[in-house]
Amino acid sequence: MKKWSFGRKTSSRAIGAKEQIDLQNPRNVYYDNVSNIYHSLFLVFLAALLVFVCVSMLCNLELFTYENFYYLAKDIGAASDLLSGSGNVINYETSVRNQTFALYRGGLAVGGDSGLQLFTATGRETLNTSPDYVQPVLHGSERYLLVYDVGEKRYSVYNSFVCVHHEEYDYPVFAGAMSDSGYYTIVSESYDHAGVISLYNDRFELVNRYNRTEMVTCTAINQAGNRVAFATAAMKDGAYVSTLVIAIPGQAQTSVEMTFDGLFPYRVEFIDQHRLLLVGDTAAYIISVDDGTVICPIKYAGLQLAYADTNPNYTAFVFSINPVTDTYRLIISDKNGGLIADQTFEAGISQLSVFEDYVYLVTDSGIARIQPKSLAYELIECSTQGKSLLITNKDEVLLCSAQSAVYYQFK
Repeated sequence: MKKWSFGRKTSSRAIGAKEQIDLQNPRNVYYDNVSNIYHSLFLVFLAALLVFVCVSMLCNLELFTYENFYYLAKDIGAASDLLSGSGNVINYETSVRNQTFALYRGGLAVGGDSGLQLFTATGRETLNTSPDYVQPVLHGSERYLLVYDVGEKRYSVYNSFVCVHHEEYDYPVFAGAMSDSGYYTIVSESYDHAGVISLYNDRFELVNRYNRTEMVTCTAINQAGNRVAFATAAMKDGAYVSTLVIAIPGQAQTSVEMTFDGLFPYRVEFIDQHRLLLVGDTAAYIISVDDGTVICPIKYAGLQLAYADTNPNYTAFVFSINPVTDTYRLIISDKNGGLIADQTFEAGISQLSVFEDYVYLVTDSGIARIQPKSLAYELIECSTQGKSLLITNKDEVLLCSAQSAVYYQFK
């Protein structure tokens, strides 16, 4: 049987001679050239990527350690736990006295006189250590956990699994603050100064040290780590005079210093990048971080302040009206100090928290959530005596007792 083949003439001198064409692998010269160009560009990209990776590794050789790779692998497991959702109960050691609690990287930190425990959101324990603390103070963030004992001479910084840094001073530590960036402050004293504020970066290197002749009562650092604030107090003519200081890390001179007569400062807290809240015994002030302008003074008018808290949306205060009858007054303002709500509660209030668009109260009856603009009120009835509240997200809270921490959900 005769077989047919298809072809084309290749030259006039080879009439009748035919070149076989492979129909299963046809070629197009234009697309062949385009493919070669993209292939060359891909090789250039790979070479540039290789150079970038090599340069980055050479510039950060000190970070490539066995410990860092080990904890990176463990952090992947912790992140998996966090994404899988929260559990209902976290149990911890019950023999601990002087307990204190903090949120750390979506999980829970529990400190006391017998040690420190860290848990993921699902209750898996990642650290159980026994440093010699009496009543530790915990400051959690998305980067590190800062731990110190007020009146002791040392502090420690932890990640989820181990102490990554510790330092001992010649004089006691009185206060501290930790930011999500890993920058943190420690307040101590020295032979020549009543207050010494040390600012460290995320590699535990000293960035600034501010020496004050007055006592430093509180400190704060914003989450980006690019502003630090602290307040001092001194007696003058039988009354307190406080000074608020705002500084930029890395700069020798402070950017803002302002004084307040007749005020003892309890707390300073950044509201956002441009505002902070200074809370004192007789008044509170919302202040511009940029130039020190007082945006709104909040006078207590003789009321006794019980609690205060703030976030970028709201600032809230709880005043004790009558401790005998457990009567309290809740005042909520916007970020500029404008009054939004003013309510009286005939129930004991033991804690106040502001988170996103809600204000949370721990009362004798349970955990209350208030939406300031609509004044919508929700209550989860539960036992709250001697317990601490932590807000994990706007619809979920963690109530910590001496034995365990229990998750509660708002609908």
